[in-house]
Amino acid sequence: MATILYIIWDLFLFHFRGKTPAISPHQQRNLRNLYLMVPALNEANTIGFTVKTILKDLKHLQLDRVKLVVIDDGSDDGTGEVLRHFKDPDLHVITRKMPTARHGKGDALNTGLEYIRNQVQDDEASATLIGVIDADSQPNQAFFEQVVHAYNYSDRDMLQTGVHVYEDHSWWTILQNFGFNTINRLAQTARSQMQSAIASGNGQFMTYEMATTIGWSRSALLDDMDCSLRGMLHGYKAVFLPNVSVPQMGVHHYWPLIKQRTRWCQGGIQCFKQYGRRIVASKQIKASLKIDILLLLALPFASLIYTLAGIISIIVFGHSLLVHLGATLIVLGLLLALSIIINGAMIYAAHLSAPTETYTTKQKVIILFLQPLYAFIQSPVVYISMSRELLGKRDWAKTAHYKHLAQPTERHDAVIQDKLTSSSIDPAKPREEDISQK
Repeated sequence: MATILYIIWDLFLFHFRGKTPAISPHQQRNLRNLYLMVPALNEANTIGFTVKTILKDLKHLQLDRVKLVVIDDGSDDGTGEVLRHFKDPDLHVITRKMPTARHGKGDALNTGLEYIRNQVQDDEASATLIGVIDADSQPNQAFFEQVVHAYNYSDRDMLQTGVHVYEDHSWWTILQNFGFNTINRLAQTARSQMQSAIASGNGQFMTYEMATTIGWSRSALLDDMDCSLRGMLHGYKAVFLPNVSVPQMGVHHYWPLIKQRTRWCQGGIQCFKQYGRRIVASKQIKASLKIDILLLLALPFASLIYTLAGIISIIVFGHSLLVHLGATLIVLGLLLALSIIINGAMIYAAHLSAPTETYTTKQKVIILFLQPLYAFIQSPVVYISMSRELLGKRDWAKTAHYKHLAQPTERHDAVIQDKLTSSSIDPAKPREEDISQK
């Protein structure tokens, strides 16, 4: 229920979003250097394909210097051996060893940032962009071209792309993709129009100035949110790119999903405790954006009550089915209809922000009818997160990645190219209607 209320808030914000352009029709600056960081902890299953794909696509960029920086964060599964097979001047591998390794993604990124500091000259700083891509992602050539274009035609300090799950062959991964590709896209588009989007980690790009000023917190379980909030408090602003999306793998099993969402939830709780008062008092953040961020960070606390109420409601409905079958079925039907309307509205609104991203009829049916079940089976997350936070358990658990079942970049390229061709959209440039809406 707490999540549904927040989604309704996002729909409201999206409908009444501001008209200030985030991407200008006129060039604002000129990017010369791009450093792309990929943190890797036990990524032998994916890192070879990821590095090969990224290196191939980066070579097409017309920049002075492009560097892929992979941080092997104490892997013991053969990740290092895979990386040693690459002999490319555009690749730099940083190998971290225990006990200094494995202290979280933020700590690994800071190590990569130290290397970049030593590479960038003072006169290059204002024309240097630093990106973060997960080890299970394969952004294509058009992705990088769009990012470069967005940097050159905006004055924002951070660019955040969309994220989508490319394994959309089962209801499980379809609903994970719905969370990234629709719910998150809708919220990020609304925030971007208010003042500033929030980093999502994967597909995150920052100016050299912001990266070296803010960096990443070693202790943060949700490093991207922590980085975003500190950036906002310093006056930095971000833009979300709804038509630019990076493909990543889904989580294939239930308990790994619970572990992933527990880390995200606990990280949000930490951010609320650490930055809540500062956000309220900040003069750098607009009032509407403050409300949105505080509502987002407060979701775990509200969910404690609503989840318990939901469990009690299920018990009550079960009893009512035995006593008042007809009336109970009507109430359940109304609740399902409300869920379908809200999810349908999200699909439509997200399509308005990014017309190239669409769902098949099968995917829409799964989303409309199974999303409530998918949300309910994640109910343990908030209680596990709260318990861990109260007990002081803040170890960083990474998401497990499996061997690629397909080549997502090539498949996604073909799908996107078909949609771009049919809608006459230049993948390297924002559409005029996008500019007019912002």
